[in-house]
Amino acid sequence: MLANTTNQKLSNWSFGKVYAFLSYKLEVEGIKLSKHDESNTTQPCPCCAKK
Repeated sequence: MLANTTNQKLSNWSFGKVYAFLSYKLEVEGIKLSKHDESNTTQPCPCCAKK
């Protein structure tokens, strides 16, 4: 299956390479890619306690 092969290839890339590749491709289309700090992103919601 093509998706499995593509996923395997991407999983072997370092994050920096994936980010650089996506940044380049999206810039050509006029889209900006931004990084966000992932700390505190899995804390439960204070209202409903869901993650």
